[in-house]
Amino acid sequence: MITSVDGTTIGCRTTGRGPGVLVIPGPMEGAGDFRELAEALANDFTVHVLDRRGRGESGPHRAGHGLRTEVEDVRAVLDATGAQRLLGVSSGAVIALEATLRLPGITHVVAYEPPIDLAKHKGGVLARFEQEVEAGRHPEAVVTITKGLGLGPLWLRVMLRLAPRWVLVRAVRKMVAGEGEDLLEGLPTVRHDLRIVEEGSANLTRFGALRGHVLLIGGTWSPSYLTGGLYALADLLPHAEKILVDRAHHFSATESPRLLVPALKGFLGA
Repeated sequence: MITSVDGTTIGCRTTGRGPGVLVIPGPMEGAGDFRELAEALANDFTVHVLDRRGRGESGPHRAGHGLRTEVEDVRAVLDATGAQRLLGVSSGAVIALEATLRLPGITHVVAYEPPIDLAKHKGGVLARFEQEVEAGRHPEAVVTITKGLGLGPLWLRVMLRLAPRWVLVRAVRKMVAGEGEDLLEGLPTVRHDLRIVEEGSANLTRFGALRGHVLLIGGTWSPSYLTGGLYALADLLPHAEKILVDRAHHFSATESPRLLVPALKGFLGA
């Protein structure tokens, strides 16, 4: 348990031995979701996985929460652990890149599919999601964000290919009524993530100042709005390494991490 600059407690799970790597999760993800990835890297690295605010062992969001707050939390964990390598996933990748710009001592940063083109390609989905959350229509909001962005639990993403929207909404309502409230607990964190991505995607040219080792990585099975954002960053960072992992997708870091391990080990160990 680590205390950030504003007094908020930040949880962090640690395993392994060797150079320290801090993993920054994406939307609706906590430290526990990265256990398999951490174990796969543990023979070569000491892996610290952050519980971002509002999740797991960490404290709640506070007023004025934004990208700067997330970077301050990263700073607190880096100071406490001595880690010098970052691995950010999705919105966590935006935080990792921003932290590398602002904080000294980071030697390696991996950005796995930072969704910097999200608002440009999915603005309608984001607006509908915000409206449904504001109106308290939480099951509908879960389906909107899952269907529109591919976020959410695996079973629901699979159902998207098999059932119409009204069936999915009914399924979510039934699950919540059957003590599945944890499905809705992540909604406030998604709203924060969307705003952090929006903030981090403004003025992308600033990332041209990044120095040191940078890896931009994605999957061949990810939607084009994610890989397109990766290529946009690659144009700004001509010296960064760029990899698309065959058969990987946006959730591979938690659902099929061994697809990514060879590329991660090769880069982080350099």
